[in-house]
Amino acid sequence: MDRLTWATKQYGIHVHLVAHCRKPQGGGEERKPGKYEILGTSSVSNMADQIIGLWTNKKRQRLLEAQQMGFTLDESQLKYIADNVDQEMIVCKNRHGGWEGNVRLYFDERSFQYNTREGVRIDFGLDEVITNETTSDTPFDDPLDCLGDVPFDDSDIRAKKRQFPEARAITPSQLQEGEASDRVHR
Repeated sequence: MDRLTWATKQYGIHVHLVAHCRKPQGGGEERKPGKYEILGTSSVSNMADQIIGLWTNKKRQRLLEAQQMGFTLDESQLKYIADNVDQEMIVCKNRHGGWEGNVRLYFDERSFQYNTREGVRIDFGLDEVITNETTSDTPFDDPLDCLGDVPFDDSDIRAKKRQFPEARAITPSQLQEGEASDRVHR
């Protein structure tokens, strides 16, 4: 964790480290994770600038599955479905003064997307590509073109792609062996 923190400051990069939660002591899967539930050493949560946890509402999932299979749900179960979400993204640490809190998300099975409104999905224009089994070509020359009319300023990303066309991900072993500095200064 020390080397990752050093690299973020040295090279001005952002690192996403994926860590799993400890098994819950009480409350089972109903309990939402926090920054102290990260599996492993406490240095992960102490040294991280941001910590974002994801919690899946398994109870809501089970109730929706039962409803889809034709089971009759009682009033309290229907209320639980109406009042709760499929997943929460929990920003439980944001060292540099940013927002902390929960983002309530609904899952759209057709598109495999999460959204803040139930039943809504973003159409990236990929349905034809996904359902057409005769071709593997995409209709886009650049992957960023799939965003279509989504309000998204990609000029910064495109400029960086032109500036560093050979840019690749840096693995932790390369960072440890010092290969990362050679790649950054090319």
